[in-house]
Amino acid sequence: KYGVGTDVLLTDEQRQKEKSASFAQSFSFRFSKRGSKNRLLKWFVDPIAFQASGNESESRNPTKITNSVRRTLSSSYSYNPVVGKPLKILGTEIYYFPSNYSFSLTYNKDSTSMYDLMSGTKTVTPREIGEITGSISYRILRNLNASYSMGRTHNLLWDRTRFFGKEMGRTEDLTLNYSFNIFHILSPNLSYRASYNETRPEDLIMDTLGLRDFNQNTNLDASFSLEIPRFFRLIGSLRNEAMDTVPGGGGPLHPILKIFDKLANFFQAPSFSYSYSRSADYRMATDRPDWKYRLGFTEKIQLPSYDNTRSTRSLSNTFNISGRFNLSFASLNYTWNYSIADNRSYGAKYRTYSLTWPNLTLNINSLKGIIPKSDNYLQSASFQATFNRSSQKQKDLAQDLVTQDKQDQNLSPSLRFNFKNGLMASTSFSWNKSDLKNYGFQTSTQENNRKALSFDISYSFRNPQGFKLPLFGKKILRIKSELSTSLRINIEDSKTIQTGTPTSSNRKFSMELKGSYNFSRSVTGGLNFNYTVDKNRLTGRTRKEIGLTANASFKF
Repeated sequence: KYGVGTDVLLTDEQRQKEKSASFAQSFSFRFSKRGSKNRLLKWFVDPIAFQASGNESESRNPTKITNSVRRTLSSSYSYNPVVGKPLKILGTEIYYFPSNYSFSLTYNKDSTSMYDLMSGTKTVTPREIGEITGSISYRILRNLNASYSMGRTHNLLWDRTRFFGKEMGRTEDLTLNYSFNIFHILSPNLSYRASYNETRPEDLIMDTLGLRDFNQNTNLDASFSLEIPRFFRLIGSLRNEAMDTVPGGGGPLHPILKIFDKLANFFQAPSFSYSYSRSADYRMATDRPDWKYRLGFTEKIQLPSYDNTRSTRSLSNTFNISGRFNLSFASLNYTWNYSIADNRSYGAKYRTYSLTWPNLTLNINSLKGIIPKSDNYLQSASFQATFNRSSQKQKDLAQDLVTQDKQDQNLSPSLRFNFKNGLMASTSFSWNKSDLKNYGFQTSTQENNRKALSFDISYSFRNPQGFKLPLFGKKILRIKSELSTSLRINIEDSKTIQTGTPTSSNRKFSMELKGSYNFSRSVTGGLNFNYTVDKNRLTGRTRKEIGLTANASFKF
């Protein structure tokens, strides 16, 4: 009918069938009342809000038509009680009203229909979901807060005989926070959170056993800072400060008390923290656990039956200490971290021990006092070095055997200079080493070693007065210029050995030179040059790359 290479001409009816089209529309409505003067209206009307929303979309192509409709109705009640002065018992304020309580009800109705134009079949997927949520927050003491929330999701199509259908999911959350102060020296902070999430598989919702999947998470965090500086200042304040400038004055304890006052500036308050985390995931359980387990108050659980082949449990304890020592020209930050983690699943029980120590960072903010005559040419100079060592061991508790052992070490010092003539120079070095051992039927090892050294130099030249060029008549064109250059050199060496056999050994050298020139606001340019040499010492192959790019920009 149509020649090869010619256009296909369609009739109006054919074009109507072959076209693709789509449309979408939506609406939303919200109603709430505020500012009532009547006390009853403030309690029962102002906290209420109603909301309705909906959207509809349709897409059409030559083979099918898809239509989606969603309608949502919701109502909520949220109130923050305002009371007078709290009760006072032995100087402690006790709040007897909740700080907030809320309740909401949501109804969602969805429908997706698909009409197959080729076969003439139509598929409709309806969905009706109801959600009930409630929460309450309580400020029992000034520094003690508690909150609890619960939510339930119901499928209204699963069981029409019930008013609100059949429950398909449930969530519960409990949060507690408590902080206090002991003589302004110890400041503990406690935090507790438990969450429970339950779902019922859609394909098993009609079973008579009431099968469900659920997971429970519990987290407990405790931290405090020990105000050693405040304690030292308290001891130092026992002396007569007026006698500090009098030789031998103030008695024999005066010099010792003065030393305590100076030590207060040397220490930063160290912080201690402990974190406990527990997680459990159960599948195909025939019953819901009791409230003590759902809110994390107990680890023991009694279930008539569940699928232990897909259920997992994990437990971790983490300890952390951090702080800093201060000097007039330098500071040292330290961190100690230790954790124990258990993971249990069907037929497997593993425990992992992790330790990070030392983890140190040294900062020397000013090197000018160390370098002779540096005030003549240096604007600033600084040094930073970080060193950390970590170890990790994994153990099979069922067989009482160590399955994996890992050691890591990292060192990274850096040095930076800013010269008065605008030149900036920096150098840095990094060293990373890791050793991994896997124990089993056959022990395997892996060693990684990497060293990297870099140099950076940058310089900027500016002529704020600019160049003067005469034009016609007495007019003069002033052109301001700025030249920025930078040079970066990297040297890297890496090696990997697996079970005594080298698997990779590379040495890489790279150099990058950049320059940019701003002749004026309207004329700018740049030049980039890079050179890379990458040598594989195992194969003897060397790869070289040379790149040169230039750019110019003229603005009119």
